[in-house]
Amino acid sequence: MKYLVFTLFLFAMGAEARTCFNKHMARNYHSVMIDSFVVEVGRRSYKVETWPCPELRWADAIGFDSFGSQVCALDTVLVYDRFRRRMPVDRCPIHSIVEVENR
Repeated sequence: MKYLVFTLFLFAMGAEARTCFNKHMARNYHSVMIDSFVVEVGRRSYKVETWPCPELRWADAIGFDSFGSQVCALDTVLVYDRFRRRMPVDRCPIHSIVEVENR
């Protein structure tokens, strides 16, 4: 009974299915706002929102730190600049991932 009540609570709160993508298929990205960007993965695009990430808007390159090949919410975006390619200048936890329409 407790599980049914909890499931109904999540449904009422608007809980969505978990959206993830394969990090090995990511081929391009562009910033949208200070803490978000759109990444192209195959034929699909995903808007990735991070927790506060001051270096993201000036990133020269990004990477993903996740368990396995899937990137999901609570994984990490690694932010690189052109001067320090080997060490990330920032590590930003992912808040949410939403699939968006291709332009």
